[in-house]
Amino acid sequence: MSTSQDLPGGPPPTPPLPGTGRRRVVVALVAALVVVVVAAAAIVAVLSSDDGDPRAEVTAAARAFGVQMNTYDSTDPDEFLDRTAPFLAADYRDDFAALVTPLLTSLSQVRQTSDQARVDDVRLFAVEEARARAELTVSSRVSLAGQPTAERVVQVWQVQLRRSGDRWLVDAFAFGGGGGGSPAPDDGPTDDA
Repeated sequence: MSTSQDLPGGPPPTPPLPGTGRRRVVVALVAALVVVVVAAAAIVAVLSSDDGDPRAEVTAAARAFGVQMNTYDSTDPDEFLDRTAPFLAADYRDDFAALVTPLLTSLSQVRQTSDQARVDDVRLFAVEEARARAELTVSSRVSLAGQPTAERVVQVWQVQLRRSGDRWLVDAFAFGGGGGGSPAPDDGPTDDA
């Protein structure tokens, strides 16, 4: 059995529909534009990746700890320890409690509270794949019972962090800055600090 295409002089070819050529051009241009946009997005993603550099993660973890550490009601030390625990390495929690509980106890005698905490600066030291040290400059609004106004207080702390899974946790803490009371030997600031 033969088809009309096999017959000589079969049916005449159908003329293209009006605008079909333009549609093909438009579809091709849209497809090319999509390819260019996807390629540009891929290039931007590759260029903006951190290539495993933990600095941004360490800074974020140090900032989060600083805010939690400097927000407290000294009349409830247990609540403070519960709230800061997720930012601490499990094996450091008891040492941390031993460090801050006497301070909270003395602050509770004057019913001191601290709110509106913020981390003003983070200086990174010795950032490695799984360990880091940072110096935090933190400030908050401190109120004492019976005082009509609160006062903004600025402090400097040293923290040491280590990677635990996909998180950075504090595993050493010291009041003071500039290397004084630092939890690990000071290798000096990194160039990117």
